[in-house]
Amino acid sequence: MQKLLFTLGRNPKLSMLELASSLQAEKTGFQILDFSEKAALLELPEGIKASELVKKLAGTVKIAQILVEAESKGNDFSELEKKLSGIDFAQDLGKKFYYTINDYSREKNEELEQFLLGCFKQRFKEERLKAMLKWPKQVQGERKESIAPKLLAKRLGKEHLDLSVLEHEGKVLLAKTVAASNPLELAERDYKRPVVKPELITSARLARILVNLAGLERGKKILDPFCGIGSILQEAMLTGHEAVGIEANRENASACEKNLSWCRKKFNLASGFKIYNQDSRRLSGFLKGEKIEAVVSEPYLGPFLRKLPSEKRARGIIAELSELYEKVFAELGKILGKGSKVVFLMPQIQTMEGKKVGVREEVFKKQGFKAYNALEKQMPNAIPVSYKDKENRIERMVYVLVRE
Repeated sequence: MQKLLFTLGRNPKLSMLELASSLQAEKTGFQILDFSEKAALLELPEGIKASELVKKLAGTVKIAQILVEAESKGNDFSELEKKLSGIDFAQDLGKKFYYTINDYSREKNEELEQFLLGCFKQRFKEERLKAMLKWPKQVQGERKESIAPKLLAKRLGKEHLDLSVLEHEGKVLLAKTVAASNPLELAERDYKRPVVKPELITSARLARILVNLAGLERGKKILDPFCGIGSILQEAMLTGHEAVGIEANRENASACEKNLSWCRKKFNLASGFKIYNQDSRRLSGFLKGEKIEAVVSEPYLGPFLRKLPSEKRARGIIAELSELYEKVFAELGKILGKGSKVVFLMPQIQTMEGKKVGVREEVFKKQGFKAYNALEKQMPNAIPVSYKDKENRIERMVYVLVRE
């Protein structure tokens, strides 16, 4: 077994659920040893390849391998110092490189930080290496990552050494980053497709997370009953799934087909797709021949709200959407087998009166669906997960459901 430290994205709860769902889909055993708003420490089988895992996950910034575990006795770091001396941290980096030290402990330890800074500075000096420290910046009292993710992905293992420290159960753990996500790859899938419509885009990052939350084995068929221009189906295909989409708007259905054809060709995918220019409220009628194993969708969430609406208007919007969703869930109940997953976003609207108005869970419960939490023991009541866009007054609630 090995211990890996996962740096989580801006929504740590969603990141953890994605990670757990992905590992469960691959039937990979794991144990969560520590989990905070910044990072998660997991014990995993030796065969896990961090580089492949970080490419699959959209909610994980980077993955580091624990190289050193040392007892922590107050400010006595003698055991840590001894264990550090036996590791060649600058291997394959050459004589000139940058390095960073990130602290993911629950409580900041100034003495430990100063010890590590002094230790590595002295060591690199003795080894005659030109190692330049990049120190994390303070933004509004919060310490940020010391290097932008896109730069880390480019430099890691070539001209950058990224280290992380975590105090856990009386020990100091030091980890070396072995894989980092590249946000530029996500941006390419967002904006370099043949058809881009910002008002219809579910970001590639969120779309990938939603697909992974379904916890589906490769080769299975995923349905998006509100597929738009294909953001979610694109990520489904990239993760080895067959894609089926429903889009009522003919222009958008055509755009979706163009985008998925582009994706299939550009990334040389074996996965296929089929788009129905139909009304998802009648899907059981035209999907009889399709064996759907999971549903992943960001449906229509109502009008874009730049200002807080009145409670009356918010309730009117939610009432219309609830009627739509209930009809779709009734149809999904007819085609999905017991145990099938549905990952579905639903809106919650902040009003000018200070209230929040959202879709009641009865819209899916009375159709035979219930909430599913991949980490019920570690994070009870995690579903739904809030996902908010700063520019929109509509808060997206991420539901993972299972057919009863």
